[in-house]
Amino acid sequence: MDEALPQKKQGCSKLSLTVALIVFSLLFAAAFSTYRLMTYYVQEMHAAAKARHVLGLLMVYAAEHNGQYPDHDLTAARPTSNEAFRRLAQEGLVHEELPFGTARSPFIPDKNIGRDTEYAQFLEPGENHWMMTAGINAKSPPFFPLVWENAADASWPPSWLRDNQGASVRGRVWLGSRIIIGFNDASVLITKLIEKENQLHLPPSILAPKGKNPLPELKILDIDVR
Repeated sequence: MDEALPQKKQGCSKLSLTVALIVFSLLFAAAFSTYRLMTYYVQEMHAAAKARHVLGLLMVYAAEHNGQYPDHDLTAARPTSNEAFRRLAQEGLVHEELPFGTARSPFIPDKNIGRDTEYAQFLEPGENHWMMTAGINAKSPPFFPLVWENAADASWPPSWLRDNQGASVRGRVWLGSRIIIGFNDASVLITKLIEKENQLHLPPSILAPKGKNPLPELKILDIDVR
């Protein structure tokens, strides 16, 4: 009996150690998962702040150009949001490309804006995350979307990819099928999209805001990815 007691204690110690390791592993996995999720939502909020920054730049431009946004006289057959946003640099309103990229986007500014007065290297193809609505101005209804996260299809109404939440691809969405939209009243909304025909689309709350007329068919300046 006396010889068996140390063996029982040793067995109990091993069992306790195993249980402790399992509990520690579970706690570590839960903590790591929570940390990753928190990091993800911080990135999403940071992206929303960048959208707000871009909106602010557009509002300042409009204030200096009779309410017109920088797309108002673009002459290219298929103008892009890169071209419109480049006007902001040409007007001296912004001196860096940082607001035009976000985490989890494949379109990352290279921070090189060029030295010429035309800023030809400002937001070159593949360096701009944000689309822009064309043909509206500061006096258009405040609930009109003005700045959008790039879509898989930029025709009206735009659509995003269902199966690429959080991925670094064109037309991706954040977790929960959400995108960031900036409006003509300078507000920013993280909007949950709805699934239809294997893609994600704008919800009725955006297309037909309560108490407002439905949105007309809007033209969207797509990003330049040549």
